[in-house]
Amino acid sequence: MTQHNGAMGEAEALKDFLQMGASVNSLTSSDYGLDLHLQLPLVPQKFGRLESEWALSGRTAHVQVKNMTKGGSPSVEDSSVEGWVSGSKVGSPTFVFVIKNNKEKTFYSPRDLARLLAIWKGRNAEKRAKGEKEIESVTLTVDAGRTFDVDLLPTLLHLWTK
Repeated sequence: MTQHNGAMGEAEALKDFLQMGASVNSLTSSDYGLDLHLQLPLVPQKFGRLESEWALSGRTAHVQVKNMTKGGSPSVEDSSVEGWVSGSKVGSPTFVFVIKNNKEKTFYSPRDLARLLAIWKGRNAEKRAKGEKEIESVTLTVDAGRTFDVDLLPTLLHLWTK
């Protein structure tokens, strides 16, 4: 059931990215917790209102999709988040998309992920100092992300991949 939910979330994200004019490849064998690889249009397209033809750029991005059908905020291994943040600095930026109950969509930019990782590290440093058990994973809280805005996202992705 978990794989099915994940595949449904990826399909939803795939549809959204295609409606932005991106070329999308699935990363089925990724060891870094990434689901999709995007190649973005040369000029941002209007979501769902694509021109009849458009050129793709050399700009790329990676996407991790979390499809939540129940429960609270998703948690991710700290090493995965560290890899996504590092990769965003030297290669293609990584974005995380959380889809809740098949309708609410939140996305996390590389900056959002770096901030969540810093908070996680700070809390664990406090716990270590007190001799308490450390927090095992980074929680992607809704307030740390951004609401999925179909009119803004193509331009944001374009800017992040410069």
